[in-house]
Amino acid sequence: MIKNHLNNIALTLLLIPFITSCSHNDSANEKIGVCDYYSVSQDEFITELKLSSIFDHVIFGHYEQDGNKQTSEPIEWLIISKQDDQVLLLSKYALESMEVKAYNPSEDISWSNCTIRCWLNDEFYLTAFDKDEQKLILNIENNISDSYELYKPLEDYYNELLSEQKHYTFGSDGTNSTSDKVFLLDWTELRDSIGIKYPNFGTTNRFIECHATTYALSQGIDMSEYNFGDKKDTRCAWLLRTPGTSSEYLATISPNGNLYNDDVKWGTFGIRPAIWISIN
Repeated sequence: MIKNHLNNIALTLLLIPFITSCSHNDSANEKIGVCDYYSVSQDEFITELKLSSIFDHVIFGHYEQDGNKQTSEPIEWLIISKQDDQVLLLSKYALESMEVKAYNPSEDISWSNCTIRCWLNDEFYLTAFDKDEQKLILNIENNISDSYELYKPLEDYYNELLSEQKHYTFGSDGTNSTSDKVFLLDWTELRDSIGIKYPNFGTTNRFIECHATTYALSQGIDMSEYNFGDKKDTRCAWLLRTPGTSSEYLATISPNGNLYNDDVKWGTFGIRPAIWISIN
């Protein structure tokens, strides 16, 4: 009887979910995937989400991260928004490294015409989440904002620098809305969630600086190395779904956390999936 009772207690402890505060370290020597996470019941997970705060960490789903393709590791997410009975999660790490390609080559590249969108809502969705987890993920109507406000500081800078020459307008129109379960963030979601009132080129933001998993690194992700005293830290650029200054560009977050603009024809970028979870 006593032995069975102790076994039940041990099992209960293993099922207790938590918002991760386990030795979290954003320093240059941060190690990826060092914490041991436990499986949790769906009801317990929802309860913890309801009690969570913005920028808390939570574990949900599994995906290859450590470079061993025979295993998959728990995905760590940042809670970046809570609205009524919904929670917006952004993967803490770049989970993949991908080139940006048009799904329909005869049309301009955009979020609605992007192979990354297809991959996120198909292969990644089916691989990362089991059937019970999929039930918690909401199908969201995503708007794609124009980028004129995003690049207004850059526009002002160049027009002041070239005041006697042609006036430049930086930015692109938004595109058709899409229906997604998994997606990349729009810059307005990042702005509203992180609290960036106005994009500030040249200013870093520690909440949006991104490290890549070992697996993503092995896929050729573009990285930048920074020195912090005697320590080094390597970070990657990651994509948004917002258009850039023209149809050949997409808005990105640079390795040091700046809102930026990258030509989609060059390089590979970090992919940080985002999902809305129902906590009703």
